[in-house]
Amino acid sequence: MSATLDPRRCPLCGEGNACGVAAGQGDCWCKTLKIPPEVLERVPAAARDAACVCESCATGTKRALRVPLGR
Repeated sequence: MSATLDPRRCPLCGEGNACGVAAGQGDCWCKTLKIPPEVLERVPAAARDAACVCESCATGTKRALRVPLGR
């Protein structure tokens, strides 16, 4: 069984990421935030440049857990 990437979900915790691009708004909130490199390093290779992390994971306000992409 293969996992499917959902660009509307955070690849670290599986929660909604409020991605403007995935919602068809043309731009995303993450473009205005400096996301620490250690957060970006935890993003699975298949999700890089394909799904935004959520604001909580990006800012460290929630402990990021890696979940399967198919969630």
